[in-house]
Amino acid sequence: MVRRKKTTEKKSGDKKAAKKKTTFICGILLSAIGILFIIVAILPASVGTVGRFLHDRFLIVAFGRASVLAGVYCLGLGFVLLAVKSKVKYFAALTCLFIPALVITDVLFSTTQEAQAGAVVVHGAYIGYIFRSTATNFVGSAGLVLLSCAVSLCGIFLLTPKRVMKGFLHRLLAYLKPKKSSRTVSDSTEPATKEEPPLPRDAAEAETSPFAPRETSTQSATEAKPAKLMLELYNREFVKIPTGLFEEHTAFNTSLPAGTRRQDIIDAFASVNITVDIGDVRRGPSFEQYEIIPGKAVKAAQIRSCVEDVSLRIKQKVNISRKSGGLLAIEVPLAERQTVPYGFLLENTADDDMEIPIAVGVDACFEPFSVDLVELPHLLIAGTTGSGKSIFLKTLIASIMYHLTPDEVRLVLIDPKRVEFGIFSSSPFCACDIITDFEKVPPIFEALVSEMEARYELLERAGVSGIRQYNANVEPELRRPYIVVVVDEFADLLMQNVEGFEDAIIRLAQKARASGIHLVMATQRPSADVIRGLLKTNIPGRIALTVSSQVDSKIILDTTGAESLTGKGDLICICPAFRDGIRLQGAYISNEEILKIIDVKS
Repeated sequence: MVRRKKTTEKKSGDKKAAKKKTTFICGILLSAIGILFIIVAILPASVGTVGRFLHDRFLIVAFGRASVLAGVYCLGLGFVLLAVKSKVKYFAALTCLFIPALVITDVLFSTTQEAQAGAVVVHGAYIGYIFRSTATNFVGSAGLVLLSCAVSLCGIFLLTPKRVMKGFLHRLLAYLKPKKSSRTVSDSTEPATKEEPPLPRDAAEAETSPFAPRETSTQSATEAKPAKLMLELYNREFVKIPTGLFEEHTAFNTSLPAGTRRQDIIDAFASVNITVDIGDVRRGPSFEQYEIIPGKAVKAAQIRSCVEDVSLRIKQKVNISRKSGGLLAIEVPLAERQTVPYGFLLENTADDDMEIPIAVGVDACFEPFSVDLVELPHLLIAGTTGSGKSIFLKTLIASIMYHLTPDEVRLVLIDPKRVEFGIFSSSPFCACDIITDFEKVPPIFEALVSEMEARYELLERAGVSGIRQYNANVEPELRRPYIVVVVDEFADLLMQNVEGFEDAIIRLAQKARASGIHLVMATQRPSADVIRGLLKTNIPGRIALTVSSQVDSKIILDTTGAESLTGKGDLICICPAFRDGIRLQGAYISNEEILKIIDVKS
């Protein structure tokens, strides 16, 4: 069987080599013929008797005045065979241009001459005459014109690079759109001029602010007004960090016994001939973490490769992770997990040196873990149904509102599911209404991009490199708040092909950090067609809750492990302090607790 397979592969390779050689030879021959045709058509006498014979008996008879075009066509085919990968495409393109050229040559240069037998038609290109007469018999003269134009346009379209064609169509649509809207305005029965009511002070300031979205000259009166972000300062005192808000929800048992599965883990590894010992043991709310001490000559790859066998032996879905210091640890889920009170997480989060503190969860030692969104500077979140993703997004938003004031940060919340972020609609932190319609997404991202560009101009004039330095050097009433954009189910927006959404997201991810705009993107489907390379590169902060497969885990974390999480807030966080990831248990927050924060901050 092996010999037969090798023989088959060898024959297949020989066929490919022979085909490649034949293509190369045909390309050389066609190129040579094309050059010969061009020389003979221009200077027939320079090639001697053979050249005159080829010119008088073949080129003039078959192609007439289009003899040079015949040479160019053959030369183009030869070049395609030699140097182009998409051979069929360019063959078709050259043919689509060559045939209409022959037809046009025949129409323009056909003449009628008198002879002894009567009038004789001398064709400008006999092959063009054949195509012309055949098409005229079926579709008539008008159809011939339309058919020639259509075939020529097909050739031009096939030869034009995709980027150039896409840009041309985009400009054409942009050029035609204002005309259409202007006709609508002129046909309308409404009066051309209409008094507008005076704007309130805040709206007038937003209208004249350099940070307001810039309207382009192509926008017409009938188009929807661009979205505006409410970023004006409230000019009143807010409670910075409320105390005693969650007194009844801050305590839970952190002293339960740990290490109950120590011997089971050692025996499970021994069953696959791997010797290990257990070092430190830590017990968290939903899992235990056992430090692995490899035996002599045991490699880390061997330990990682037997995760499935160990899981089967101890009857728990375990995960192998890397601790700080390069040590390995095995994480075993607990049969009885504890819910982390959100009050405990908030009131024990150290936020002294953080601009936008986000309370993520508690680790294996019941220690609260938080990250600074400014340092990330963007965050990508993935988790399937039941993983706790929606609750985590609410805790993230609540953490921002708890530690900061509306004059320090504003939120832009996009909720395609319509039911997750509605509770935040009354919050003074919101820079706009909760976005639930796909049609409202492009205007709000246009406003964010305009705000980003305006802030960069402001930073340039102030001679600083970031919004933090700018706010530290100006008067309080001139400070600009951070903007956090939270998008739930951004995969739906990508699948719906919302115009301009993906480009705006990538542009903000690339440039918005210094201007104080930060993105939090969440999805249930961390697939390659959703989290594309450019987007993934520019969003370094990752949080993975439970995902469905190792492939999805590798897409969001660049490694496996998220498929082994147990749901309900069990997560792995990648941040600057933990490049390999740290496993945490997220907290639970109720709607009543969210309303408490909103009431205190309003």
